[in-house]
Amino acid sequence: MPTLDCELSLKTKITKKLCDVQRYLTFDKSGTYEIKYTTKKGCDSTVFLDLTLSNSYKVWLYNTICEGQIYKGYSKSGEYFIDSLKNSAGCDSIINIALTVTPAIINSKIIDLCEGQVYKNYNKSGLYRDTFKTVLGM
Repeated sequence: MPTLDCELSLKTKITKKLCDVQRYLTFDKSGTYEIKYTTKKGCDSTVFLDLTLSNSYKVWLYNTICEGQIYKGYSKSGEYFIDSLKNSAGCDSIINIALTVTPAIINSKIIDLCEGQVYKNYNKSGLYRDTFKTVLGM
């Protein structure tokens, strides 16, 4: 019957680069790990794992528009996915937008003038419309 020869233990080095939302085996942090186990033949074996986790990013853009306007195809208040890009490490960077739509403010004013009077350059009967910008410049 042959005998087991375990004089030479098996040593292996593994280098892995992953995104921070991933894991390798049970490891989810960058670092160097020493993993020891016994082979099928009963010999000791060691794996040196050099694990690098690169950051993924989630970017939020905040924008306010007036009712009736459109931003990136959206016209209602809410949170929307805009794009997904790969960073230099190949990990996803997600771009979202938090959009606020402010309602239009409509005010009516009835002005009675006597003949010969002027109000804001108006001196004839009629319905007039003025548009003003909000404090946000919209």
